Amino acid sequence: VFLRRGFYRLEGSLRLPVGVTLRGDYDPQKPRESSVLSVVGGKGDENGAPTVSMPAGSGLVGLVFYYPEQSSSSPVAYPWTIKSTPPTDALPNENQTVSDCTIVNAWRGISIGPERSELHLIRRTRICALKTGVALDTIYDTGRLDGILVSPEVWVESGFGDSPTREVLRNCL
Repeated sequence: VFLRRGFYRLEGSLRLPVGVTLRGDYDPQKPRESSVLSVVGGKGDENGAPTVSMPAGSGLVGLVFYYPEQSSSSPVAYPWTIKSTPPTDALPNENQTVSDCTIVNAWRGISIGPERSELHLIRRTRICALKTGVALDTIYDTGRLDGILVSPEVWVESGFGDSPTREVLRNCL
């Protein structure tokens, strides 16, 4: 499924179907000019449904996740931005791909596990998370991480109008 460049307001959560990739138009140097999922759902509920749930064989490629109601002066909890789904008897928790994505100002970024998981790929992904960037747990087979940047600079340099200065964000984190 392809999302053209632009802003897409996400008031709830998405559960990708098995084997489906959600792909956007992406420029890592200009996240604001990419395919942006503007996340407003889950505000204040750290344990709510993830913004995107990924079952076996699903993928996210070339997308920007941005929380327009997030505050550097008073950070607000949100659920995971991206999380693998628990395995079932019929479907394992494996082969999820997150590639060429930016998570600008999430509370929590990407979670694989804690349910049994294997064969995930996270590459060329930039994250500014105010609590947890990436969490991996109970990995039974090779998972791959390549070219991951977890830094406050991702938000500072994002180009979004409400991006904090480096000094403000350092005090927040």
